[in-house]
Amino acid sequence: MFANIRIFSVLVALFILVASMVGSYFSREYIIKHFINAPLLGLSLELKEIYIKNIWNRYYPVIHYIKSQPLSEWGSLYQYQSFQLASREYLDTESLIKVTVLNSDGKILFDSDDDIAIAHKDFLAQKTLNIRGDVDNQYFMDIDEITVSLGNGEKSKKNVLVITLPLNVTLELDEGKKQEAERGVLELVYDIDHRHTILVLGQYLFVLIMMIVIVPVALLLVMASKRVEELIDKQQEAALELANAKAVAESESRAKSQFLANISHELRTPLNAIIGFSELINSESMGPLNNEKYKEFVHDINASGVHLLSLINDILDFSKADENKLQINLEEVDLTKTIKICLRMMAPRSQEAGVTLVDEVPAEHIIILADAKRTKQVVLNLLSNAVKFTPEGGKVIVKVWKNLDNNSIVMQIKDSGIGMAAQDLARALSPFGQIENKLSKRFEGTGLGLPLSKKLVELMNGSFEIQSESNIGTTVTIVFSLQSSDIEDSEEEIT
Repeated sequence: MFANIRIFSVLVALFILVASMVGSYFSREYIIKHFINAPLLGLSLELKEIYIKNIWNRYYPVIHYIKSQPLSEWGSLYQYQSFQLASREYLDTESLIKVTVLNSDGKILFDSDDDIAIAHKDFLAQKTLNIRGDVDNQYFMDIDEITVSLGNGEKSKKNVLVITLPLNVTLELDEGKKQEAERGVLELVYDIDHRHTILVLGQYLFVLIMMIVIVPVALLLVMASKRVEELIDKQQEAALELANAKAVAESESRAKSQFLANISHELRTPLNAIIGFSELINSESMGPLNNEKYKEFVHDINASGVHLLSLINDILDFSKADENKLQINLEEVDLTKTIKICLRMMAPRSQEAGVTLVDEVPAEHIIILADAKRTKQVVLNLLSNAVKFTPEGGKVIVKVWKNLDNNSIVMQIKDSGIGMAAQDLARALSPFGQIENKLSKRFEGTGLGLPLSKKLVELMNGSFEIQSESNIGTTVTIVFSLQSSDIEDSEEEIT
């Protein structure tokens, strides 16, 4: 495409230049014809009429007479000398550089300057003599070049306008007949060199200006198209490199996820053994522990094992969700009951942190189509995060309501915690991306709570939105489609 643009630019530039040359030539010819030749022709026709009336009509018998005399004797004839003097009186003007009068035989009767020779004189004179019909309205014009002596042996060439006009005397005969008594040629030469030179220079200057303007523009277009083509090629190469890098990154990410899933599976077996044996020891089913310190140690081992197992389960779930291998069993889930259970489970932790849990969930049972286990996991994750990042004396509010406009159920968990800046939201939703602050160490975590919850909600065909403002709090809004009618409060009592 860009090669075609370059070719088109060059062709357009050439077309404009050729058009400029042709146009300037015809413009010059038009100006010469209408503004130089036409006025001079008008002057010539007026001069011709004056010359015929005052000289040619008077001297035509003399002209006819000297035709019969040898050319070498014309200069000695009184009649010829008188004709020349009379002709010079009427034809010697400042606007003319040369005037020639010829008879019907083509011989020169009068020449104002013998040193100036016109190349086409004989041709034009003969052509004029051959005119038949209304000769008064006939003329010939031609631009010629003459050589003028400047003195000191130097010569100069000039452009001249040669106008050739027919001369004739028509006699009235008996019975209304007319007879042409004598014919001749009047040849007038005007100096148009200065005006012609200015027009030629103007033509060349116009073409030069067009070249100065068009050629750089065409070169600029060619270079710009080439540069754009190079940039596009580089962008395509960069896009290809980015695609390759993305493929490599995705491959590495899948490898990491697979590694996390494998290692999580390997860790769960010994952890289950540790938790099971610690519970067995803690229950003293095989005999009493006589040392209280041992009891504390066993309790700590059990608690740490349970916590570690929950972290490994989160990692495993996220790895599966990231590879779209996590199985979701969609069924009717009582969202109201699930939230109530989660609030009771989080009560001891919130009391320990000095955070108040505010329950604004309606008493009616709200049914959604979701995975019961994953819904509970999402609610616990969000409540845990809210409590973790809310200072002592703060609140965590849980709301649920129906949005009849789009037939959906909205669950919102809002805290009055430390919140996050806008630029930290993306990091908080990325795997293992925790925002460092003094409250983040209150409870250990992997940084998978928010991203895992978001993936689980999306897998259950819900939408997940988080809004946060630093030092004000965070609000997480989850929207599920409403799948069935509400169950009356009287049908099942929430305990």
